[in-house]
Amino acid sequence: MQMQNQARFAKILLGVGASLYLTKSYFNGGKCTVHRDLQGQTVLITGGNRGIGKETALDLAKRGARVVIASRSYDTLDVVKEIVKKSGNSKVEFVQLDLNDLQSIRNFAEKFNCENHRLDILINNAGVYNTRFSKTKEGFESNFGINHLGHFLLTNLLLQKIVNTPQSRIVIVSSRAHTRSKTIDFDSLNQPTNSLIQELELYPQSKLANCLFATELVDKLKGTDTKVVSLHPGVIKSGIYQHNFSQLPFGRLIGLLLYPISLLCFKSEYYGAQTTLTCCYEDFNKLVNGGYYKDNQLYKQSPVSQDKELANKLWDYSLKAVKLENFKLY
Repeated sequence: MQMQNQARFAKILLGVGASLYLTKSYFNGGKCTVHRDLQGQTVLITGGNRGIGKETALDLAKRGARVVIASRSYDTLDVVKEIVKKSGNSKVEFVQLDLNDLQSIRNFAEKFNCENHRLDILINNAGVYNTRFSKTKEGFESNFGINHLGHFLLTNLLLQKIVNTPQSRIVIVSSRAHTRSKTIDFDSLNQPTNSLIQELELYPQSKLANCLFATELVDKLKGTDTKVVSLHPGVIKSGIYQHNFSQLPFGRLIGLLLYPISLLCFKSEYYGAQTTLTCCYEDFNKLVNGGYYKDNQLYKQSPVSQDKELANKLWDYSLKAVKLENFKLY
């Protein structure tokens, strides 16, 4: 009888273990299976010093690319040393960039354009997830200002370099959270919020702006040899979400309660980088211009992210916000 009970218990444990493994594998979304040599290519990634950005930068370095990590923190120098050691690629460097400060972006772009002959891949990866209203240096709501406007300015200032590079690509890391936002509320973009519900809409709105930016940029770049894609990396168990929970009422308690779920249902930073890598490595002719990717494959786009009128309105608003009204794209 005891032997039967032990056997039954072992089967239960095996079944539970297999179920947990399959569930975790499902939420991880798989690995990038595309192999591509990036020798001789230059890749610029914002926020490549931590989280999925760091994992992305490491893999790019292993493929032989020259990787430029743009970050505001000088601690990134230690990350660069780590990536060089792990990848065996010495062509990894750090350049200071603060997406919270438009002048910092201009300074970075001027330096980059002077010192580089090409830009094969631009990865707009950096982002914040603030559930408390705050503003950038120029007075823009921080989620919108950093996640969208900062990258909007950076991309436009580097666009001529990108367009002049054959088969170049712009990879915009968005989020499926963008589907929670039905539009861009231009009238109250930078106005203080009055409730927690309004504050929780700030991040999704900024991610919708990412998708709309990609939509409009595809139109602006018609006739060039540059492709633009956006993506959802997955729900990542990373510092950005931990910081987000800490800002909420009872946030620490919520984070504690969700911790077991996060272990099972959230992606690791390694798996969170895989869709970005797929967009970087996919054969240029197979990469869908304007496509939205999730779990390493093309995914159906939300109707609001394809709203041409809204995308055009956001473009015009953004040009004025970052003072590029008279700027020649390329």
